[in-house]
Amino acid sequence: MNEVTGVILAGGRGQRMGGLDKGLQPFLGRRLIDHAVDRLRPQVKSLLIVANRHKEIYADLGYPVVDDKVAGLVACETQWLVTAPCDSPLFPCNLVESLVAAASQQEATLAVAAIQGEDGVELQPVFLFGAHHNA
Repeated sequence: MNEVTGVILAGGRGQRMGGLDKGLQPFLGRRLIDHAVDRLRPQVKSLLIVANRHKEIYADLGYPVVDDKVAGLVACETQWLVTAPCDSPLFPCNLVESLVAAASQQEATLAVAAIQGEDGVELQPVFLFGAHHNA
C-alpha cells in the first residue's frame, strides 16, 4: 500500500442528517471521522480529508484537508487512491487490500466495493480504488 493515498469523504451537505456535519457526529463514543481515520490510515501511505465545513476541526487530526472540488484530487501525490466515506465507520480493515486484489484480478485500474442486496449486487461507489494520473 506504499503507493496509495486514502481519501476520507466528509464534504457532503449532511442532508440525511438534518444538515449536520456528518463526520463530526458521535458514534460509539467517538466522532465518525475518528473511526474512518482509524480504519483507513493503517491501509495507506498517506491520508487526505475532503471537507467543506469545519475544516479547522478536521485539520486538527493532522492530515491535509481539501474541499470536494477537483482540487482534492490534485492534492493526491501517489499513483493510486482509495476513497471511503466518513459516515460508514465500520468499513473493513482490509478494504484497500480487497479493492487492490479485485482490480488486479480483473487487470483493471479501478475497483468499486459492492454488497449483496435484496435485488442483487449493489455497487457502493463511495468505496473506490483507482489509478491517479496526476502523480
